[in-house]
Amino acid sequence: IRDGGGRAVRVICTMLDMTEREAAESTIRRLSHQSELILKYAAEGIVAIDRRGKAFLVNPAAATMTGFSIRELQAATNIHDAIHHSRPDGSPYPAADCPILQTLNDGVQRVSQEVFWRKSGEPFPVEYSVSPIYEGDEIAGVVEMFQDITERKRLEKSLEQANRVSSLGRVAATIAHEFNNVLMGIQPFAEVIRRNKAADEKMQKAAEQIIGSVNRGKRVTQSILRFTQPADPSLQPVNLSDWLHQLLPELRALIGQRIVIDIDVPDHPVAALCDSVQLQQVVTNLVINARDAMPGAGTITLTIAESGNGQHYPFGNIPPKMILLSVRDTGTGMSAAVLQNIFEPLFTTKRSGTGLGLAVAQQVITLHGGSIHVQSAPGAGTTFFILLQAAPSVAAPQEKRRESGVQIHRVLLVEDESAVGEGIAALLKAEGIEVRLVQRGSEAQAAAISFAPDAVVLDVGLPDMNGWDVYLALRKTSPGLPIVFSSGHGDQAALELQIDSPRVAFLRKPYDVDTLIDALHKVIVEPEQVTE
Repeated sequence: IRDGGGRAVRVICTMLDMTEREAAESTIRRLSHQSELILKYAAEGIVAIDRRGKAFLVNPAAATMTGFSIRELQAATNIHDAIHHSRPDGSPYPAADCPILQTLNDGVQRVSQEVFWRKSGEPFPVEYSVSPIYEGDEIAGVVEMFQDITERKRLEKSLEQANRVSSLGRVAATIAHEFNNVLMGIQPFAEVIRRNKAADEKMQKAAEQIIGSVNRGKRVTQSILRFTQPADPSLQPVNLSDWLHQLLPELRALIGQRIVIDIDVPDHPVAALCDSVQLQQVVTNLVINARDAMPGAGTITLTIAESGNGQHYPFGNIPPKMILLSVRDTGTGMSAAVLQNIFEPLFTTKRSGTGLGLAVAQQVITLHGGSIHVQSAPGAGTTFFILLQAAPSVAAPQEKRRESGVQIHRVLLVEDESAVGEGIAALLKAEGIEVRLVQRGSEAQAAAISFAPDAVVLDVGLPDMNGWDVYLALRKTSPGLPIVFSSGHGDQAALELQIDSPRVAFLRKPYDVDTLIDALHKVIVEPEQVTE
């Protein structure tokens, strides 16, 4: 305070206790830091959006998932145009239809799933929640939280596929049994007509058509059973070059004359560890698919390559100790959408396809300890790459001794289906074999004693008792009696685990007479040759 002359004569001091203010500011700073940490380390993407649809707060997770930087997202005129501009099929997604922006107008909290788009143009599925931000009674903006659910979708898809396969497996045996019995009731009579030299040309052609249809039905049921009840491969060293050359005539018969099939193999033996029968099923299926993809003319190329050849493939280089077998065609190719689903069971683009061929192929190769890959594009053809384990060497094939005359005179046939039994009996009788047919398992033991057959053809599914019980009963009275199990079910593997005898064989319906005669020869003649 100054006097009249301007001199300072007094001083007035004021003091304010800042303790509470400092504590409040410290709390604000601490809470702000904690909020920053939460935003920084939250696994979910968090975006705060103002009334204009512009992002004013973006956390690092949101930037990482979308591929944009935080500044780029905040600089975008509208967040919808940055990451939510298109629907899953790529068509435009109008902002007026966006449920996230709708919350700005109606204040309704929403939780749902959508597809967002990365900066690279790649879509990815998200699960999001959006809530309004209020200032007083007015909606000032919204806060959106989302997470990438790509992996969850993949797992859900795998679970769905597993459930479908499980459901298919539960009904496959029943369907296969009934369907194969129907086919088995047709095939023998068609073969009788075909083998009848006195039948006119029209009858012969009709028989050929019937047998062809039966074989197609057989392939369908076999595909189902192979997928739902896969057999473990019998891995042996196989010279793939020789194997392919032996398979070539059969493949050419399948594809016809309008398509060329070439083989590109090394000039030295290349051995793989595989089950040649199962591998033939895989390659045959791939060649048939290639044929169907070339409605006009075209070329199919089968190639064998070894690791260390210096070539790079879509899957990378051939790994050490692996062999590559590829099937390439010059057909129509496949779109990216089709490629994503080709190995799924029941997925097919063919009008008459089962949707199991490639699923079975992948399953077989996986059980071989290998892998299968594909490269394709519309108009550029398709190549399937099969990686198999390399084998150190191939054993020299042993010549199998077989007598020219099959010593079969009498066969006991145990079959409850009249059409099937009569058909098989007719075929065997045409081969000069005497047949006795019984339709109940309880009759088999007495028939075997009175008829004294050379072998028994035994249906597994009988109305009064199962084939296993009949087998045990026959073994008590006729221990060395050869038996051929005949079944429309895929139960061969289960029986093989219980029966290990050279005098027992297994046939899956439907089968032709040559297959049946070979099985009878196996259980009657070959064990005799071994004991000689």
